[in-house]
Amino acid sequence: MKTFNELALSGGEYIEYISKETKIVFDEYSKTQTLDFPKWHQINFCIGDFTSKIRGNEELKMLIVFSESYTNDIVESLFFMSQLPFEDDNERRNFNSLINYWKNFDSNNKIQPLKVEKSGCYIATMVYGNYNHPQVLILRDYRDNTLLKSHLGRLFVKTYYAFSPFFVQLLKRHDKINHLIKKGLDNLIKSIESKKTINK
Repeated sequence: MKTFNELALSGGEYIEYISKETKIVFDEYSKTQTLDFPKWHQINFCIGDFTSKIRGNEELKMLIVFSESYTNDIVESLFFMSQLPFEDDNERRNFNSLINYWKNFDSNNKIQPLKVEKSGCYIATMVYGNYNHPQVLILRDYRDNTLLKSHLGRLFVKTYYAFSPFFVQLLKRHDKINHLIKKGLDNLIKSIESKKTINK
């Protein structure tokens, strides 16, 4: 993917281009759970590039203001992007700056800023691709309501947060290893859920 100026497209054509590429990446991730990070970064860059052009170009801004279909295309692209994995909190913050701008054009309130992790499940978020993925929520609940209530549990959590960011950086490009981690976490979550059912 190239920048707005490099492609020499009209504003509407560039929006359609971004929308098409976003859907391709999202559909591929939905099928394989493997993200094409270079293309993801390019799409993110293109939306940022176009957003910066709008801020300095009244003609482009009017195109967005008076064309609901183009506005919807950008909002939908941002929505799809928000469902994909982010590598770190800096990426989330940068993405949130785009969300905060385009929310002004989002009449259906479809896009929301991403949560920036303060004490998140780093490895689980990497594996499942989203801080608010249902599986990650189960693990966070287990951390808060089980592990943190015992001395050994608190020690484990403290050790986990000391080393997990390092392992996230080390393993984030290794899909096969992440797949194995995901299987292990899935089994752990099944065990947690079954114990909840027994204790009810």
